[in-house]
Amino acid sequence: MSRAAGWISPVVVHRGRVAGVWEAKNGELAFDLLEDVPADALAAEARRVAALLP
Repeated sequence: MSRAAGWISPVVVHRGRVAGVWEAKNGELAFDLLEDVPADALAAEARRVAALLP
């Protein structure tokens, strides 16, 4: 998904479809979901991605 000024947002993919976007804010992940995503799966991926943040 794109935002103003051509910024490309990282996406949340669920069942092969874009289900939302996310961004890192102050070392935390913030999600803007467009549809329901299983909380346990989202939390597991959030932990994996958060480990890569500075």
